[in-house]
Amino acid sequence: MEIKTEENKKELKVEVIDGDETLINLLVSKLKERKGVEFASYAKAHPLTNKIYIVIKANENPKNLVIETLKAIKSEINELRKLLPSKGKEEKKKVVKEKAKAVKTQRKRKK
Repeated sequence: MEIKTEENKKELKVEVIDGDETLINLLVSKLKERKGVEFASYAKAHPLTNKIYIVIKANENPKNLVIETLKAIKSEINELRKLLPSKGKEEKKKVVKEKAKAVKTQRKRKK
C-alpha cells in the first residue's frame, strides 16, 4: 500500500494506492464518531483502479486524529483477538493461507 497526502491545519486529503477498502471504511466510520471531526469520507476513483481518496476536515489537526483513531482501532482488534479461542500453529497457518487465497480470488473478480 502506498499513500500520498496533502494537508493544512484543518483538512487532510489522502490518496491510497493498493489499499484495502474495508480498512479505509472502518477508519472513516471511526473518524466520524470522534469529536472535532467535521467531515470524513472516502471514494474509490474507479472500480477498475486501485486508488481510494480520503478527505478529513476537523477543528484540530486531522493527521493527529487519524493517528489516534488508528491506535484505537488497533486496540479494539487486540481486545477482540484476546476473546477468540487460541488455535495451534498449524491451524493458524491454514487459516491465514485460506484468507490470503480468498483475498486473491476477490481481487481477481474485481479486475
